[in-house]
Amino acid sequence: MYNVYQLFKMNNEQLPFKIKRGSWGSFSVTVEKIDNVRFSGGSWYCDAYTKDEAYQDLGYGTVGDYKVIGNAGSYQWAFSEEGKFHDENLIPQPKKQHDRGLKVQKAGKEYTCYHCKKPISKGQEYERYSMKSAGFENMTINEVFCVGHRDKMREEHFDKPVDEIQFKELIVEWNRGIVI
Repeated sequence: MYNVYQLFKMNNEQLPFKIKRGSWGSFSVTVEKIDNVRFSGGSWYCDAYTKDEAYQDLGYGTVGDYKVIGNAGSYQWAFSEEGKFHDENLIPQPKKQHDRGLKVQKAGKEYTCYHCKKPISKGQEYERYSMKSAGFENMTINEVFCVGHRDKMREEHFDKPVDEIQFKELIVEWNRGIVI
């Protein structure tokens, strides 16, 4: 089983394609739009949408003419087209550490973790992220975190795992003036 973004990549980023969830039996849905691709918690995720009339809106909402396919990030999906070849070699690999914003504290600088407020000492790895500062001309600010603390902060704020937090939820919080 895969998440919907992995299936999209395995299908050589070709839309539309039919998928089914492990618990759906023979029922399938056509993925017609992919949006909000992101890397979080060590894997790639996306939001998926369909126009299938048979797919019920289970409270995930709609975007224009599209229904949101819920739980696209869970690893419970498979292609519903039997016998069609899909290339597992196209599944995106996790980002390397240097792509995640990891840096090493050097002498002469003083950093404090935005989440836990502990100092980051010389030689210690830390993460640096550009974060949106809402409400003040949308100026970008950089914040420093102990490794893993940005995801931890988001999980505490939204009270759910970081891979279930949708980008639109972050936008709502940013617009309320909360940098998260």
